[in-house]
Order: sequence, then structure tokens, then C-alpha cells
Amino acid sequence: MLAALGLWIATYGFGEEIGWRGFALHRLQSGGWIRAAVIIGVLWGAWHLPYFFYKDNFIVLGMGGFVGYLISIVMGSILLAWIYRGSGNSILMVALWHGTFDFVSASPIAAGSVNAVISVVVITWVLVILWQAKISQSSPPGTEALHPPDE
Repeated sequence: MLAALGLWIATYGFGEEIGWRGFALHRLQSGGWIRAAVIIGVLWGAWHLPYFFYKDNFIVLGMGGFVGYLISIVMGSILLAWIYRGSGNSILMVALWHGTFDFVSASPIAAGSVNAVISVVVITWVLVILWQAKISQSSPPGTEALHPPDE
């Protein structure tokens, strides 16, 4: 199982995060990191759209399921951008998170309600990040916020 997790981190973690956060986020965040994360999330969702045409567990969701999937991918993109920025732009940190998340949520380990619980936790976490970002934008200078500072 450890070897499978390592493979998941190497492929899904590093394989995607080098491009999404390491390359794209830097080039898109001039308009704000949250905006950049949303754009990347939409592109990332489109990247996975073919799954809905050939993978049985995606096909059963239908195109309506794609909308929900897209929302969750955008939320995940915001979370990963937040982790990336908060860790000093560490590809290692986001690759570990992404690979481990995919291993737990997209592998056979995710049977039953595990995937739903993980998704609710991630969405709640992102809502807190967005709420804190909104507060920090309206806070007087010098106040602390839970999100990483803008670059």
C-alpha cells in the first residue's frame, strides 16, 4: 500500500502540481491568487472532462455530475493555491497533499462514505479560507489573517 501511495504522489501529486501550481499559478496571479486559483480550477476540470466519457464511475454521474465535480475541483484548486503560497511556494507540499488526497478519495480505499466526508472537510476548509481572505481585505493594515499574504 505504501508503494501505491508513493506512485500516486509521484504521478498525480508531482505530475499535476508542477504544472498547475508551479507553472500556471505564478503566471495568473497578477489579478489575485484566488482569481488565479479559480481559473486553474476551471481548466483543471476541463482537463478531467474526458473521464465522464470513458470511466464508469464518472459516466454514472452524467453531465450534471460534471458540474458538481467542477465545483469541487475549483474548491480544491483554491485550497492547493493556499497551501502552495502558505508553504513558500513548495511543490513538495502540494504534491504530497494532492497525491494523498487522490489516493484516499479516488482509489478503492474511498469505498462508502469516506469520499463524501473528505469532500465536505475540503469544501468547509476552502469556505473558511475565502471568508478569511474577505475579512483581511477589509481589515485595517497590520491585522493578522489566517491566509498567506499576497505576493
